[in-house]
Amino acid sequence: MRAFVRAGLLLAAALPLLAGALAAQKPAKANRNIVTLEQIQQNPQLRNAYQVVEALHAQWLVPRSGTMLSSPATAGLADTSGSLPRMTAPVAGQPGEAAGVRVYLDRVYMGHVEQLKDIPVVNIQWIRYYVGNDAQQEFGMGNSAGVILVSTQP
Repeated sequence: MRAFVRAGLLLAAALPLLAGALAAQKPAKANRNIVTLEQIQQNPQLRNAYQVVEALHAQWLVPRSGTMLSSPATAGLADTSGSLPRMTAPVAGQPGEAAGVRVYLDRVYMGHVEQLKDIPVVNIQWIRYYVGNDAQQEFGMGNSAGVILVSTQP
């Protein structure tokens, strides 16, 4: 009987260790909203943050929302020339400022996606994308089209 108790205790003690070892062998699930330093290093041809995002997550460069230039009553209807209503970017938080994905470098607002071209890849630690609501919660109003946050090496 004592042998069974000892065997049970040993098994109970070994199970968490075995489970931890098996979990460590599984590859980490990639986060679709983050570009890691390892991913950047696997693409040595990329020279700036824009090229990184364009190559690995081009969809981040496109705002997630838009509005029709036409009124809701005529949205989707062809005009007299037979063309569809034009699409335009929604207006962001500042008057006269077109909405689009905004770029933050180390949590400091830099501008829109074109600013990514000014960030050399050698300085990047990671890049993270925030979708509309998450972007507004993290960075405030006017970021509903999304935010690309670039973190540089310390």
